[in-house]
Parts: sequence; C-alpha cells; structure tokens
Amino acid sequence: MATWHGEDDNGWGVIKGGETAVATLSISIDEFYFEQFNLNYEIYGDVYGEAPHLMNGQLPFINLGEVIAWLNLEEFEGQIEGGETHELELNFDTWDIEVGTYNCNLLIFDNFNNEYIIPVALEVEQYVDKDELQNAEKVLQLIPNPFTDYTDIVIDVNETGEVTIDILDIKGSMVNALFKGALSKGAHHIRWSGNANNGADTGSGIYICRYTLGDDVIYKRIVKH
Repeated sequence: MATWHGEDDNGWGVIKGGETAVATLSISIDEFYFEQFNLNYEIYGDVYGEAPHLMNGQLPFINLGEVIAWLNLEEFEGQIEGGETHELELNFDTWDIEVGTYNCNLLIFDNFNNEYIIPVALEVEQYVDKDELQNAEKVLQLIPNPFTDYTDIVIDVNETGEVTIDILDIKGSMVNALFKGALSKGAHHIRWSGNANNGADTGSGIYICRYTLGDDVIYKRIVKH
C-alpha cells in the first residue's frame, strides 16, 4: 500500500486537486526467469465528501533477457519528434570471447507501446594482424558501397582454386549464393544486383559479403539503399 502526502485518520493518502504523486516500487526477479509479466494495480481515491472510486490497470514488464556482454549502448532513452532520425552508437567488445556468430535484438519502444526490433549480429574470427587485414582489403573490394542498383565485387585471387561468394543478412542467414566455381589467379569482377536466391529484391539494409578460398574466409559489410 502506498499513500501520498501523509495519511488522514482513516489511512488514506491526501492529494489535492491539480497535484501529482509518485510511488517507487522495488521488484526482485529471479535471474533464471525470462518471461514477460504484468503488475496489476489498484488506486483508490475520492473527492472530499463523495463516495470513493477505484482505478485499476496493469503495468507491463518486458524481460530483456540475459546481459549481452559484447554489446553496449551510449544511451538508452531519448526524444525524437515526428519525421526526425537519431543515430545510436553501438560499442562492440570482442575481448576474450570465442570465435563464432553472436546475435541479439535491440528493442525500441515508444510512448504508444509500439515495439521496434533491430537485429544485431557480430561475427568473431580469429585474430588478424595489421598485415593480414591490409591484405584482406586488397583481396575483397565492393564498388560502390553503399549502393542502390548494384555493386561489383572485385576479388584478387592469390592462387587458382575453388572460390565461393555468398551474400548473408546480418543474422548470418544465406541471402544469395552468388558464385561458386574455380577461378584463376588474378582479379575478377562479380556483380550483385541486390537480389535473393529466388530473384526477389532484398530491400534496403545491411548485408555481408563472404569470400571463401580454401581455408581463407573474408567478410565485408555491404549497405544497400
């Protein structure tokens, strides 16, 4: 039971006309509980000299799941007017985590209880030193990037072999198995027109180009407008 502005002789809180009041609740949730839940509330009140009235409702609690150690945000709330945009800065920390693909969702809620989901994917590979990174930049280039109609994937094959080029979404799922075949040593151009395996347009967004030659795998981000 929470009361405001003290209590009268009957144990009721006192709020005068035009005033507001705030109650602070402390809730403990078991670390292994991952379900959503609602907190039911009832507010009793009256106008002096009139019969008491009752207001009730629910406060929804959204469980965001376990803490994501490899991702954090600079800000968690803000105000955006209609028609405006706002950039969120994401910080990725790959220190001491295993090689693999990590996924999570950013959940954004507005004042009208609308929910927006932004998927985030992190691909962690083995350590790459500066020389290896520079070499990867030479091996795989995307021109233009970002693109609207198409991008040319320019690869510099360092030895003749079986080459695979795949387009993935940011969750790591296959979008287009663009090319697979033997290529000779040297430069090659392969065009991606922003379509999926079935020929359908993929829509605007962020995609990943994966180049594979033997044990060498290189990833590069593609932005489609």
